[in-house]
Amino acid sequence: MDRKLRPTVVVLFTAVAAVGSFTVVKRLRMLAQAPARKPFTAVMVEKQYAGDSSQASRAEVYLRAFRSDGSQVTVQQGQSPRQEWKESKVVLDLTGKKRVTVDQFTESLTTYRLTDGDVSYYRSWPNSECSGRPELGQSTLLGYEVRKVEKQLGGETHLQLLMAPALGCFELQETYTVGPGGTRSYRVTREALYVIEGEPPPGLFEIPASYAERAPSEVSAEFVRRYPEHKPPFSDETAQGMDEVYQAHR
Repeated sequence: MDRKLRPTVVVLFTAVAAVGSFTVVKRLRMLAQAPARKPFTAVMVEKQYAGDSSQASRAEVYLRAFRSDGSQVTVQQGQSPRQEWKESKVVLDLTGKKRVTVDQFTESLTTYRLTDGDVSYYRSWPNSECSGRPELGQSTLLGYEVRKVEKQLGGETHLQLLMAPALGCFELQETYTVGPGGTRSYRVTREALYVIEGEPPPGLFEIPASYAERAPSEVSAEFVRRYPEHKPPFSDETAQGMDEVYQAHR
């Protein structure tokens, strides 16, 4: 399996993940705080398909881990332009009320403050998405009962989720389909390879003390400084928008 991930995608992932999460929080209504969730670690694989092909054009293994307090981390690895393996992760620390993107390519931290409302949101969602809804289709995946949730995300983008109520409605499988179908569309799937129940290793949530705090535009500039042979991860306009979100959550 090809585990390479272009460095621009890794850096973009850490920045966009933080920006996107706050956008969603502002758009969705706040839900009542849920009980402590079951802690677990899931090893995931993401695959991308062009058109109606059954052969993946790209595959990437990554990790997601959840603590009983609702805190979570997503960890990815990729190669720099110099073929160095590096790690990027996004740590959602609900106890510390912060979300931190950790970028090993530039040794950067990008920290976003969480409000009490943000914390309540993350602790309660997506638990309500599949619990207590017998009308949803049911099946089994990796030994867990799952409920099928389908969403139209606008335009020609369709999302299908297989959520496990026993894991707080965690998505054991996600399928994004974009386009009208056939050769003019593409599909992205994310699926759990296996799940390990229990509190995840503390090291997954560690924030390097030696890394520098940087805004998204500064992360991009630092990446170009270290890898001048590579173009910036994102445009000046995109970086400016990310910086505005970053400054609003300081």
